[in-house]
Parts: sequence; structure tokens; C-alpha cells
Amino acid sequence: PTMTGDMISFFAYAPYNATGITLAAKDAASNNTSLTFTVADNVADMVDFVAANAIDQEQKKPEKGGQTAVTFNFKHELSRLAFNVKSSLELKAETHIVVKAANLVAAGFTKTATYTFNNNTGENGSWRSLTGTFNATDLSGLTTKKTVELGKVDGKKYSESALADITTEKTVNLFDATKYLFLIPAENGSGLKDKAAAVTFTYDIVTEDANLANGYSVTPAEKTVYLPAGILAQGKAYTVTF
Repeated sequence: PTMTGDMISFFAYAPYNATGITLAAKDAASNNTSLTFTVADNVADMVDFVAANAIDQEQKKPEKGGQTAVTFNFKHELSRLAFNVKSSLELKAETHIVVKAANLVAAGFTKTATYTFNNNTGENGSWRSLTGTFNATDLSGLTTKKTVELGKVDGKKYSESALADITTEKTVNLFDATKYLFLIPAENGSGLKDKAAAVTFTYDIVTEDANLANGYSVTPAEKTVYLPAGILAQGKAYTVTF
């Protein structure tokens, strides 16, 4: 703008080239301030979607201090989830809980939604038109699997590819340090509904014992646990400990 008092509003988002983000068609009525966001099918491809706005920015003359750039305060617009696991009881030194798999089931998570920028500087946008359901049948894309090898007699040993090896009361992060589930928030800030989503864990309880034929005992188990109601608020990060 060249006229005193002329103003421009700016809207920005990142990552700009992420798969699943589609800008609305250019439209003078809507000012092109919305986009469609789709959660990645592969959890390893999830992105931390952030957005910012700077409303009614006015050019300043050099003699009044000038203005060479517009400042953006990016806000996290999704919900972030991390999962920890631990034993509810103190384990003996020779006992391990080996988590082999973790899957989202009956997931009440949205697959696609429309994000609309706010018209007030620094305010979060809104999520509407929530459609589809996101189910992650395998969360291993968020963690580096390791091989757990225990118990060895006559060359035989317990060996499994695992997400986590729990040996004490210490909490173990199920995901790698920099990886999370990034999900579309519940509509209107209502949070996740009761029993809308759960995680099924498949694990072995392994006890090393040289008196046994293979040097260890194995008790396979499976447990499905519902995620707590009320989580999944916009811009919030959660750590759920199982």
C-alpha cells in the first residue's frame, strides 16, 4: 500500500509443503483464509501444523521508525500425544515386560478437517467440517524398534523385536524423543469423548530362570486401554502413561 492508513492482513502456516495441506480456492468473499488438513496415513509422516496471523498491518514511514518485516507468532493448532509405559508393580531384576506392539483401536480421531484462520492477531484458528476416522494400526513408525534377547541355555534364547523393554518402575517412553502423534483437535474444544479411542498392547512377561529348559519363562498377554476423555484440545500436548 502507498496510501497512509492502508492496511494488509497476513496469514501464514507451516510446514508449507506438507502432504495433506490444501489451500482453499482463491475467493474474494472468503479472503482465502482457510485450508483443508488431512492426517497422514503413516504416523511417521505426521506433521506439527502451526499457523499465525498479523491483522491490519500498516506501513510505517522511515521517519517514524519504519517497518521492514511483519512479525508472526506461530501457534500449534493440532493436539499432540505421547505415550509412556511402566509396570504397576516393582519388578524383580530377572523379570521383563517386553512390549511387542501398540495399536490404536476404535479410534475417535478425525481424518480430515477445514482449518480457518482467526481474524484477530495472535489468536488460534478454528477447526470445522470434521470428517472421516483416523486409525493407526501400528505405532511402530514413531519408535526405533530394538531386539530384546534374554535367557540362554544350550544356545536357546528369547528374542523379540520390541517397542519397549520394561525392567523397573521407571517410566519408558514408547516413542522416540522427537516423535509424537499429531491429531486434529476435537470439534468445538469438547475433547475426546469417553471410550472413543483405545490402545491395544501386545506384550510378553519374561522371567529369566536358569532352572528352566530354555533359561526363561514367557507369559504372552494383550491389554486394551481406553484413552482418557477430555484430551485432544487444540494446541495442547499430552503424555499418557499406561
